[in-house]
Amino acid sequence: MLDSVTEDTQLQAEFPAYARPNIWPTQALPELEPAFKECGRIIVAAGLHLACRCDTLLAARQREAGGEAGTGTVCPSLHDTLQTSPCHKARLLHYYAAPGGAASDSWCAWHTDHGSLTGLCAAQYLDAGGAAVAGGGGGGVGLHIRTLHGQVVRVGIPPECLAFQLGEAAQVLSGGLFTATLHCVVGPEPGSGGSQLTRETFAVFMQPRWDEPLECAEGCEGEASVGQWRRGMTFGEFAEATFARYYG
Repeated sequence: MLDSVTEDTQLQAEFPAYARPNIWPTQALPELEPAFKECGRIIVAAGLHLACRCDTLLAARQREAGGEAGTGTVCPSLHDTLQTSPCHKARLLHYYAAPGGAASDSWCAWHTDHGSLTGLCAAQYLDAGGAAVAGGGGGGVGLHIRTLHGQVVRVGIPPECLAFQLGEAAQVLSGGLFTATLHCVVGPEPGSGGSQLTRETFAVFMQPRWDEPLECAEGCEGEASVGQWRRGMTFGEFAEATFARYYG
């Protein structure tokens, strides 16, 4: 979201996903940068409002557990952690036409995001000629989540609306009161008429600073434990461990 987060070359080398500057195709596509940034700012602003509501819920749960009475540890504010972070990442995502015989979650396998909140726009689906296909043509194509009760639900985001998912950092910082959203993206059935369909969307991954301690309240490790997280990690260390796990 920010073109330059730091001039420190050591930090850029240590945390390349967050500290390196943006590179824009200014000559080939000059309109991309302003449109990209404006859409990203809208999603971040909405996400910060949502984070405030999450903090309200978290504070109520902590009062029930005795946090304000001194018998518990107060969790960090999700809003404050995100508002002061320069590390939010926006991405245009292109899902290629599914190869023949691909698995049902071929566009993106089941996983949880490692950040705090992920803001999503409504997806666009295009056929081989570039024409829009409303709703991906049906058949269960698109984003699916698994609820806390184990039910798999297809998520349809209406036009001009946003959706948000919780990530692993939010689960850790909340002591497990919030749960990262398990999700996948389902492509067209192999050999179906939609096999040449592509999916286009825009996502903003809202996350803490790389040096933000990723800690949870004492006694909550079991509920908060997720992915590559270990107590004592900063968010940057957790993110790098996550990247190493997935990408080697």
